[in-house]
Amino acid sequence: MLDRQTEIIAHFIGAFNQTTETNVARQEYDAFRALQASAPTPGDLLSVNVSVNSDYLLEDFDPSLQLKLPLVPPPEAPWLPFVDDYQLRDIAPPGLPSGQLAIPPYDFPPVPVPLQMFLGMAPPSSVLHITSQINTLSDHDVLYDKPFMMPAELMDEYGPAATSSKLMALAEYADALTVSAAPVGTTVEAQAEALMAQIDALDPDSVPDGVTAAMFRSETIFAAPTDPEEDDGLEEGATDPEAMTELQSESLDGEEAAASLLPPAFSGAVVFDGQLMDELPETLKLRLEARDPSDDESEDTPLDAGVIEVETDGIGGDGEGAAGTVQGPDMPVDPADMALEIAQSLSTGNNLLLNQSQVVHDWLDAPVIAVGGSVTSLSVISQVNVLRDADMKPGLGHHGTGNSAGGQGLGNGDSADPLASLGHNVAVYTQEANPANFLNLVMPPGGTLIAMTEIRGDLIVDNHMTQVNAVSDGDLVSFEFGSYSAEIVMGDNSTVNLQLLLEAGAQFDLIMIGGNMYEIAQLEQINVLLDDDLVMSGAGGIGHGGVGHVSSEDNLLWNEAHLTKVGIDTQLEMDPQYQNVLDQLAEIYSGLDPTPGEGYSMPPGAAYDAVEGLLGDELLGGQMALRVLYIEGDLIVRDNLTQINILEDADLISVDGPGEFDVDAGGNTLANVSSLTVAGVDSTIMAADGVYSDAVIWQAGMMDDGSGGPLGPTSPSEGALASEAVAFLADGMIENAPTYDDDEFQVHPGSHGGSGSLDALHTVLA
Repeated sequence: MLDRQTEIIAHFIGAFNQTTETNVARQEYDAFRALQASAPTPGDLLSVNVSVNSDYLLEDFDPSLQLKLPLVPPPEAPWLPFVDDYQLRDIAPPGLPSGQLAIPPYDFPPVPVPLQMFLGMAPPSSVLHITSQINTLSDHDVLYDKPFMMPAELMDEYGPAATSSKLMALAEYADALTVSAAPVGTTVEAQAEALMAQIDALDPDSVPDGVTAAMFRSETIFAAPTDPEEDDGLEEGATDPEAMTELQSESLDGEEAAASLLPPAFSGAVVFDGQLMDELPETLKLRLEARDPSDDESEDTPLDAGVIEVETDGIGGDGEGAAGTVQGPDMPVDPADMALEIAQSLSTGNNLLLNQSQVVHDWLDAPVIAVGGSVTSLSVISQVNVLRDADMKPGLGHHGTGNSAGGQGLGNGDSADPLASLGHNVAVYTQEANPANFLNLVMPPGGTLIAMTEIRGDLIVDNHMTQVNAVSDGDLVSFEFGSYSAEIVMGDNSTVNLQLLLEAGAQFDLIMIGGNMYEIAQLEQINVLLDDDLVMSGAGGIGHGGVGHVSSEDNLLWNEAHLTKVGIDTQLEMDPQYQNVLDQLAEIYSGLDPTPGEGYSMPPGAAYDAVEGLLGDELLGGQMALRVLYIEGDLIVRDNLTQINILEDADLISVDGPGEFDVDAGGNTLANVSSLTVAGVDSTIMAADGVYSDAVIWQAGMMDDGSGGPLGPTSPSEGALASEAVAFLADGMIENAPTYDDDEFQVHPGSHGGSGSLDALHTVLA
């Protein structure tokens, strides 16, 4: 206890301390408020110097631009005067002081400009583009509150071994039906030979059982003349349609096909599952929009009766108002709507596999092309859909795709189930005219100009593009719903490959090729889907006629290919004048060094002399100014585009519950969309060893609903080269399949001696 005086002193000290702290705090607070009220002063900008150093540098390649001075014309070519060449240096005669120069009075007579001009050009470059886009996804979800009990009698059809074998069988079907693209590194000669062998082996009437196919073909053969003296009754330079053109089309009668050199399937018509249509169906567009609806659609939804749309001003502090709805006093009220609704659903499908590619190149072309060898032009669109959708719901039996699994002409019946799985192939082949645009310079009377460049070897435009989606989404579900709302989603995966490519090059008036000319455009599209679902339920559920609903179909397999050729080629017999120029150029360059060094050099004067005789030719529009390219080797233009989607969505589902529940195990979308545009000009092509041109649209589909016999191995048609790309992908998926323990999966008691664990249920990916 403190005495009275000490206590008074202690209170005084405490009061003084509190007053002091209050004043100090007030001072700091006032300074803080003043700082808030003051205008902020911007500080210095942050300046960061980034220095990047890599231990891995590119060697032997410099993409920077290089300055190249004008080339020196060959001694044989006439020279062009330049003013600077006639300005001589000031000369100081001997004996004059430094700095005092005497300029002699030189008078030069005027020099006329030569009427013949020869120029050099930078040669066009070769281009090689390789793109490989591969998505692999393994989504084996397991949901259980009790082990999944597999009935012994269904093990051979829906067990792990059966799933693996079915996936491999589907992959083999796809490989056997497709016109396979050559792998990267294949020579163009080998690819052309293999492609022609595959095309000749195609026959829609000889496909395996259960497969439907359609084929359109426009083949042109212009053989080299064997006897120049032979009179065939045709005018010089003309072609005989009966001798050079063979059209094969399932949708055209023989007389109708023979009457046209350009059948509808190759003139812009839509080929939809082997049938010709005027418009492109919007099936895929509507499917994708339904999968991801836009916000605009919800805004256009009409209001229910009794619901009033209002605008509330100032809410949220923006002063602009906000729209909303309220319940009007006259809105009818249904007591049934006031009851608590319990929604229970399970989704194991709804996957999206999408490959999309758009390629445009305008690299090299000319109105006139003379080829010392042969010309081979191949255009192929190959589209294959392979689907197995054999679902089992105990109590209802098989409920698969039925006769409606495919497009019209590819397995569809006339009365298709709107919820059945579908497979469609869409191809559009278009040829567009593009008249040549010559140099058309204004030349003085009698003046000529030849701008020429050379390629001492092959000129190659080679594009290889591969897009693959390999997804395994086989789910294992053994679950019992309770008296509550539940939404279980185990699918909804999306894998997308997208590519855009634009290549632009140069144009010439005349291209002379010493070797052969190859043009190959191949679009290969494959969809493979295994969607065998086993859905079981207890009393009151799906399998015993309860109120639950199951949807295990509604899959869409879609191939869409657009091939556009801008510039129509016309084949003529080799003109003797052009053949003579080719022979002269071959002789001139055979005596030159094939490796002149870095950069490029002017063609020899003899090459200009050889080409000079073509000035004013009718095929060249009578032009007296030409841009000429001479290729000593081959001209190769090749585009290979491969798109593959493989999805395994074989689910094992056992659900139960006291109320209504919905199961969705289908709804998958596999889509390949590609567009290839090869641009150029209308050309006249002359080949000494003949021309072979072939365009093919091949569409095939196999839709299995399990009603027939078991899937078995198949083999390609005799003479074709079998592809193993899809089987290779499927094999990799099987190797990475998961395993399940006895807590997750068991064989029903009494099956083959007892319970066992599930090995690779979802092995099917590829």
